[in-house]
Amino acid sequence: MKKISYFLFLSLFLSACGSNKTVTIQGAGASFPAPIYNKIFAQYTKQKNIPVIYQAVGSGAGIQNIVTGIVDFGATDAFLSDEEISKYTNTFLHIPAVLAAVNFTYNLTGFDESNPLSLDSETIYQIYAGDITSWNDPKIQALNPDAQLPDMTITPVYRSDSSGTTFIMSEFMTKANQNWANTFGTGKTINWIAGVGQKGNSSVMGFAKENEGSIAYVDLVYAKQNNFPVAKIKNKAGNFVLGDIANASEAANNIVIPTDTRVSLTDAKGMNSAPMTTFSYLLVRQEQNYNKRTLLQAQELVKLLQWMYTAEAQEQHAELYFSPMPPYVLELGQNIINQINYDGKPVVETL
Repeated sequence: MKKISYFLFLSLFLSACGSNKTVTIQGAGASFPAPIYNKIFAQYTKQKNIPVIYQAVGSGAGIQNIVTGIVDFGATDAFLSDEEISKYTNTFLHIPAVLAAVNFTYNLTGFDESNPLSLDSETIYQIYAGDITSWNDPKIQALNPDAQLPDMTITPVYRSDSSGTTFIMSEFMTKANQNWANTFGTGKTINWIAGVGQKGNSSVMGFAKENEGSIAYVDLVYAKQNNFPVAKIKNKAGNFVLGDIANASEAANNIVIPTDTRVSLTDAKGMNSAPMTTFSYLLVRQEQNYNKRTLLQAQELVKLLQWMYTAEAQEQHAELYFSPMPPYVLELGQNIINQINYDGKPVVETL
C-alpha cells in the first residue's frame, strides 16, 4: 500500500507541476510478465509523455488492487473464474497482454542450455513432495540416461506469495498427474510440503542462482537473463519440450480461444506444445467512472492498451523470450478494449 500511495502522490505531483492534462497510468500484479511490461511501458512513457508505472506484486495482489480500484489495471496470469466474477459488483474485462510458458530452471554445475535435463510430471511431483531428494535419484536418471547426475541434495523453490506463475504450474500438474492433484491441487497459493519459498519470480530466480542443487519454476526470460538452463518437460503428446517462444505459440494455436479470452492453455494438444503455457492478462473495469476517475484517465488507459497491440510493441516480445500474440487473439483483445466505457459510453468513441 505504501508503494501505491507513493505513486498516487507522484501522479498528483506531476499534474501540479505541468499541464492539468497530465495523467499517470498505474498498474500492479503479476511478476511473470514484468520484464516485458517494464520495457514497453518505459518506451511508451518516453514516446507519449504519459508515465506508466507498474508494480510486480504478484497476481493475487494485482487482482485485489483492481477490485479495490486503486490502480488503472491489475495484471494476472490466472484469469478470474466464474465463481470469482460472481462475487464482484463490477464487471472486469480480461485483455490478453502476454503469451509465454512457465519453465523449471535448475542450478547444477556442468549442465547448461546445450544439455537440458528432461523431467516429467511424476518426478516434479516427487521433488516437491519431498520423495525425491537427490539429483542422482534413479527416477531422474531414467529420464536422463546419458547424464552424469551428481549426488547432490535437491532444493525445490516455490512462490510464497499469491502467484499466477504458481497457478499455471500447478494447473498443468493437476491435469497431468493424479498424485499432484490429490496432494497439492491447483491454486495461486499451495500448501507446500518440501522446499523454500520466495516472493516474486525475481527472488525465486535469485535464490536458485545462489544455491547449487536448486530447482525453481519461472518464466523463461528470468532463466535466460541469468544464463541458466531450463528443463524439457513431458507434454500431453508424450514429448519432452522446452517452454520457448515457438512451443508456447504452438500451445496457443491448438486451443480455441473464447470471445472473453478466459482460457486455460496448459497441457495443450500438439506435438511440441509447451505444457505450462499461459496468457497473462490485464484486468480493467468495464465502467471507468469509479473512484473519481476522469474521462481523460480512461482515454489514456485505452490509448495505452491499443498501443500494446501495435506491431511496434508486439515485435519487442520475442526479444525477451515472450511469444508475439497471434493475430486472432489481438483481434479478440481489441474487441474487449472497445467495450471499456465511461458513464456507459465506449471510451474509443471519445478519442
